[in-house]
Amino acid sequence: MRPRLYATILFLIPAVSPGQQNTPAQAPPAVNPALFQQAAAALGPVNSPPNSAIKVSRKAPSKRAHTAATANPGPVITGTITALPEDKDVPLAPSSAYALSLAQKWLDGATRPTEGEDGRLLFTYGHGLPTIVAAPDKLTVIELERGEILGGEDSHQAGDSVRWKLTPYQIGAGDQASTYLVISPKFAGLDTNLTLFTNRRYYYLHLVSKPEAYMPRVSFTYPDEAARMKVEAIHANEMAEQQKRESEAIFHKADTQGPVRNTNYSFAVTHGKKDRVYFVPTSVWDDGVHTFIHFPDTARHRDVPTLQFSGAIGKDIPNNRFSEAENIYTVDGLFEQCDLITGVGRKQLKVTITNHGNTLATSRHPENGVPTSALQ
Repeated sequence: MRPRLYATILFLIPAVSPGQQNTPAQAPPAVNPALFQQAAAALGPVNSPPNSAIKVSRKAPSKRAHTAATANPGPVITGTITALPEDKDVPLAPSSAYALSLAQKWLDGATRPTEGEDGRLLFTYGHGLPTIVAAPDKLTVIELERGEILGGEDSHQAGDSVRWKLTPYQIGAGDQASTYLVISPKFAGLDTNLTLFTNRRYYYLHLVSKPEAYMPRVSFTYPDEAARMKVEAIHANEMAEQQKRESEAIFHKADTQGPVRNTNYSFAVTHGKKDRVYFVPTSVWDDGVHTFIHFPDTARHRDVPTLQFSGAIGKDIPNNRFSEAENIYTVDGLFEQCDLITGVGRKQLKVTITNHGNTLATSRHPENGVPTSALQ
């Protein structure tokens, strides 16, 4: 390892009194050009390109230039060059050395991207270390998954934050948000790493810069996430089938005056956020006289919604009773539309049930005082 060089440069401006104006100035001490060049390279500005060279003239000054310098002496530059010891290394225990070798193996591993739409390069998330190639005066865009957003100002960090520019952008919000990170190096020949922390996962990326070649758009595929969603979909289907079987079993246990005649009902959340509505029915049916509304298990031991007829027959609260054991509303009568309501104002939650069956929606039970129309 080449030792680092430390250079101290002193600028000495001698004071000149009136009586000394015509005194010839002493010639500055000779400077070794090779050592001066090494010191200047070591103390070069951070933003200078790598391996920049400082030229030192070895040509002797002309007689005219020497005369001018003698008549108008400027600041005298003197310097010392001191060689510092090499960077110290810390010895590692065998277990730590083995762990480091495993980490290095992963860093040295290659992951092959696939070609996507519109020039995108698709890396497989969680399968190796993606290397992203950028170039000065060019923009590389990293695209995240739909709905994935960065955590904040400190959610994207580069090992070299001085010579790499990182600019995040977000379009939209919530599950429809699109997040982008635009990266651009200041120089070619740079090599660093980049970490991203989002609301779903974190990324560890490798960044290098080339003089001209670069990747314009980089995105990711998530096979593990797709597998998880597939398992959740299968589980949801199994739950739906189980609820269907339970509903069919309840048909035979319900307090009804006749066999089931109509199950052609639809229901939808018409007020409030869907994820907050806990009483969306699992099934609705009638026997031509009574209507039965079966609620999910999430509605057990919670506020029972108010039931109200709506539609062409106007708004009315029918006779009804709720069975906690069976989790069923039994309504005396039939309807075109019915609303299940909890809360008021902005906190109101409402589910509307619509009858699409062939029973006459204006039928009411005689005990309500309203004549029952002929049933289909």
